[in-house]
Order: sequence, then structure tokens, then C-alpha cells
Amino acid sequence: MKKNSKQTVQQRAAKVALRVIELEKKTFDRVAKRVGSMQDRMDKMVQKRVDAAKWMPKEGKQLVAEWVHTMKKGRGDLRKAVDTTFDLSSEFVKRVSEPAVKAKKKAPVVKKRMAHQPAAA
Repeated sequence: MKKNSKQTVQQRAAKVALRVIELEKKTFDRVAKRVGSMQDRMDKMVQKRVDAAKWMPKEGKQLVAEWVHTMKKGRGDLRKAVDTTFDLSSEFVKRVSEPAVKAKKKAPVVKKRMAHQPAAA
């Protein structure tokens, strides 16, 4: 009876952990989407200003374009890494929450006699 209650507690804890991971993933996705849209708007504004700047040399304009590209790539890489982490965390919790496979034959219990204990009669 105690073993079953322990399993149900573990299963409930795993369900809660999975819900927390799911909530954090959804929250991250929403925040990443909002930050991404803000950065995209900023990139367009910067690009318009750079294109309108007659004084800026071609190399400077290329630098800004490369910077915008690097920022987008970095956002994408971060998102992939975080998604992978959430997936791995979910898989870990699922794996840990499953009951362990019982061995067909139990290992024998070996009782060692301590040096200060007398031998059993």
C-alpha cells in the first residue's frame, strides 16, 4: 500500500513538473515572439536611417546589415537552444516518473559480520 501511495505521489509530482515546464515554455515563446517583433521593427527603423544617411560609407552600411543579420541569427539560435532544453527537461521528468523495471531475480542479500560482533550461535 505504501509503495502505491509513493508512486502516486511521484506521478503527481511529475505531472506538476510537466505543467510547470509547459507553462514556462509558453511564457518563453510569448516573450521571444514579442521581443522578436520589437527587434524587427527596430531593425527596419535602423535600416531606413542608414539608407537615408548620405554621409555613411558603404562599409558602414554593410556593417549595420551584418549586425542586423547576426542579431536575428542569435535570436533564432537562442530559441532553438531553449526549446531543446525544455524538450530535454520534459523527457527527463517523464522518464523519471515511470516506474522502474523490476529485475526478474533479486540479488542475494549478504550480511557482513562486523569485527566487534560475536558470531551467531
